[in-house]
Amino acid sequence: MSALATRIAEDFAAAASATQETAAQAAARRSAMAHLVATGLPGTRDENWKYAALRGLERLRFLAAPVSAIPDTALPGPVAGFTRFVFVDGRFAPRLSAAPGPGGFTALSSVAVPVPASPRGADQRFALLNDAFGTDGALIRIHASQSPARLELIFLASADTQSGGSYPRVDVRVEESGSLELIERHLSAAALASFVNIAARVELARGARCRHYRLQELSTRTIAFDTLGASLARDASYRLHAISVGAQSARSTVTVRLAGEGAQVALSAVCL
Repeated sequence: MSALATRIAEDFAAAASATQETAAQAAARRSAMAHLVATGLPGTRDENWKYAALRGLERLRFLAAPVSAIPDTALPGPVAGFTRFVFVDGRFAPRLSAAPGPGGFTALSSVAVPVPASPRGADQRFALLNDAFGTDGALIRIHASQSPARLELIFLASADTQSGGSYPRVDVRVEESGSLELIERHLSAAALASFVNIAARVELARGARCRHYRLQELSTRTIAFDTLGASLARDASYRLHAISVGAQSARSTVTVRLAGEGAQVALSAVCL
């Protein structure tokens, strides 16, 4: 085992001893960690990662950052027509958020969003870190009778790298013929050196539609890794607009599976 993998495993053992969760949740975390130890994180010898800035990982703590309080002034102004939910270092912040809607319109988990049943691909190994260490997340379910829905998710990173990492998690399913417009925004609460590891999953049922805006505006001292996986059933439509204007080093991995005839995806991305 490499020195980095050993450190990750040690942090995982320390986190597991301090976490209260169900047996199923603990088993899912252990499975993710075992997979990560077996495969290792990507390195510069991997073709798709040879230009990625990975050296900074040697200085990180991988434990989830402790809970911290963030003042309202750290948040940007509201977006008209969108219902806002806020997370601080990956944890839901009810005081800064709207109340969850009824009937599955949107549900916010008090524990980690379920780990995907299917194995992570070779380029999704950073998502395994999130599967192993993530503490909370946004679990969104949209039905046709509740659409079109318009939601804004704000993830604030407030911890420095020596305190631990921030693990935002997003799990979206739009049911048959449903419609969702989603803003997913990643910000820093201060000009700290932070580690942010994002895992997002979007599943669109037959004829579902999703317009997804992702904004990465983290501080210029932040190391950020982002993994997004999407699956589109027949006649589903996914429009992804990604804007990255922050972080010292940022890497985004996007995997989209067209799982039915007539499924459509359009991607627009800007990195500055």
